[in-house]
Amino acid sequence: MKNCRLDSTVALHWIRCPDEYKQSVSNRVQKIQAQSDVVWHHVRTSNNPADVGSRSGEVTNHALRWNGPEWSSDKACWPPDIVTNPTQESLAEAKAKQDMVVVAVVVADKLDDLVEKFSQWRAIRVTCMDNPIHPEFSLQEDQEAGRTANRRRNEESRALLGKESAGTSYC
Repeated sequence: MKNCRLDSTVALHWIRCPDEYKQSVSNRVQKIQAQSDVVWHHVRTSNNPADVGSRSGEVTNHALRWNGPEWSSDKACWPPDIVTNPTQESLAEAKAKQDMVVVAVVVADKLDDLVEKFSQWRAIRVTCMDNPIHPEFSLQEDQEAGRTANRRRNEESRALLGKESAGTSYC
């Protein structure tokens, strides 16, 4: 197992805490996490050998740069590992998440009642009659109007089809 250190608590949080990040961060974090033989730890900036060149400019004779921090060779002397928590900086690269709320409202009307009560074919025929069912009619009036319209339609159908269908009802 390799032990690697970095001084960025934000980057350490990204590596340790899987989440959905913006594309550039996500790609880098995935590459780092793909290295299953590496364990990441935090190091203070003052103890980070990688920062020597950017801080002092001279790295030729710098002991930290070539040997690492004094404590690095003895695991018992390593500083305790930190627990990372989300910060504004780490959350700034989080992928925006949108919550969606869907509301469905069921509205039943007379057609729904007819389809439930009768076969679909019959409900269609009742709703297509010349004198449609008006909301001000009572249920009994609706049924009576439907029966009257059905009788009239059956009579018209028999007249159109001839005597062979005289005994056949279509509703």
